[in-house]
Amino acid sequence: MAGMHSLGKAPRAALFGIGYLLCGTAMANAQTPTDSPAQEPTENTLPGSDTALVPPQDDPYLRLPDATNRVDPLMQRYLPTSRSLGQTARAETVMQRERPGYDAQGIPIGSFTWFPNITTSAAATNNVFRQEDGQSDAFLTGRAEWVLRSDWTRHAFSFDGIVEQDVHARYASENIFNYRARFNGRFDLSASDFIAMEAVQQRITQDRGSTSDILQTREPISFDNTGFMLRSQLGGQSRVQGQVEVAYVHRKYNRAETPDGEVYDLSLRNLDDYRVTGQLGYRLGAMTNLFVSGTHTWRQFPNLVARDASIVELLGGVDGNVTPLIRGRLAVGYISANFESPLIDTRSAVAVDVRMDFLVTDLTTVRLTARRDFRNVVSVNSSAALATSVRAGLDHELLRNVILSPVIGYEKADYVDDERKADLITAELGARWLINRRLRANGLVQHRNRNVNGFESSRNFSDISVTAGLTFQL
Repeated sequence: MAGMHSLGKAPRAALFGIGYLLCGTAMANAQTPTDSPAQEPTENTLPGSDTALVPPQDDPYLRLPDATNRVDPLMQRYLPTSRSLGQTARAETVMQRERPGYDAQGIPIGSFTWFPNITTSAAATNNVFRQEDGQSDAFLTGRAEWVLRSDWTRHAFSFDGIVEQDVHARYASENIFNYRARFNGRFDLSASDFIAMEAVQQRITQDRGSTSDILQTREPISFDNTGFMLRSQLGGQSRVQGQVEVAYVHRKYNRAETPDGEVYDLSLRNLDDYRVTGQLGYRLGAMTNLFVSGTHTWRQFPNLVARDASIVELLGGVDGNVTPLIRGRLAVGYISANFESPLIDTRSAVAVDVRMDFLVTDLTTVRLTARRDFRNVVSVNSSAALATSVRAGLDHELLRNVILSPVIGYEKADYVDDERKADLITAELGARWLINRRLRANGLVQHRNRNVNGFESSRNFSDISVTAGLTFQL
């Protein structure tokens, strides 16, 4: 089962070493921060160390992160749902709440602040290959990440990065390497109007347990993403607000082999994704918007034109505070995909985009997300899958510095031009212990169960994994 990813050992080790060197040097030379007031968190979307203890799954919509439900990488908070609201809600979710004795302080560098951290975690699973006859394994993960962000009173700039390596005890074929480098910039036209841009380059390794890559390979499938996004918002202080966003993503799959060593031609999945989104909102109050939005995505496959698709999504709903204690984005609408191949009928369905927080008490926040979209899949015989995903969880502040986060999730993939289907059920319990400003401990217990129909051989599986990690941050 041994093998190597398309990125060789030397470059991989060099990138990983550079990431650890950057973070480690900063931590070694850092001075003790002063007890200055904590700054308001900024809108930056780098996932925290404790949110990626397992390899990231396929981004179903090939979307660069938008302005909703953002996760602050430094404080691990879910931020208010929309910058267009222009204000901060009085009530806070558990993950959004500031904790002055435990929040990272960062290292001042001129008019910038640098936030590095290093995470080491250990994990064990009873089904490393996500198969019916599961094989157990244990592995260590080393992860270095950093955010450099501006402290300007107007405009904003940030650069963040991740370097991550898994090393397995029994099956070296499952060793993975991921990285990301991303630039974000925002030019403020007024207090609420702006032009923003983002550029990202990343390596992502597919989770063998996903619903879109039900394929037996010698090593996990990986791909490289290059993305650019430009977004503008106007009319933020008036009743009527408008947003326009254009984005481009290029995805290139790396070499993959069957368990017997035969080559899979995954170049057929390489794609260019062009997307234009427009949104028009009407402000009902200081923290509530009604909106309608439309998105047109052109998905092109240079090596297999028959897979090309044109996807249109129309949504309408509310963004902001639905009630004083319920906030987020709630939208329903229509989604349709028209395929280049004359053998594939146009598919349409009800579109859903839900990202809600329910502030049950000061100590408990319930989270609900739901999404439906057309997903790129591994099969040559199928151009896409209509994927529906729902996740519900809560964050409970057991103590001021101890947070428990149980989550349940359901995902269904309905393959477009054949009768194959896949269902995935997930249940997990996460825990976060904020030891002090320098140390944070994370734990996760996860159970997954996948059932598939219509494939040549069974791809059903069930697994349990346990992860514990420790993060050192500044």
